Parts: sequence; structure tokens; C-alpha cells
Amino acid sequence: MKLGSSAKGLILYGYNPVYPGTQTIYSSYSPDNFLFGINPDGSLNLVTYDDADRCSEVEVGDN
Repeated sequence: MKLGSSAKGLILYGYNPVYPGTQTIYSSYSPDNFLFGINPDGSLNLVTYDDADRCSEVEVGDN
């Protein structure tokens, strides 16, 4: 993964996906990216999205 930044916060970019346990490129898999931001009210803004722009909210729980 690579770390980047944007106006919305820090982004962890996924890249070069491979099949698990191998070095074989998984060309049909769209890498996941994670946005970590702080909203004006101080709450966290956590989103995951892939290179095909499919997005999902992230929930963080206490373990």
C-alpha cells in the first residue's frame, strides 16, 4: 500500500493486487483504497473505495 493525502484526509492506496499466497498478478481485481479524515465536528470520516469508484462506509468498533 502507498500513503497519500488529499483535501479530505489521508489515503492508503492499494496497488498491484496478486492472488493470495502468490506473486501472480490479479488483473481483474480493483485495488481497495482507504480514506481517513476528520470532519469539522471532530468525528472521523472513514471510507473504503476501489479503483472502480465503488465506495463503502467503514465502521470502527471497540474490541
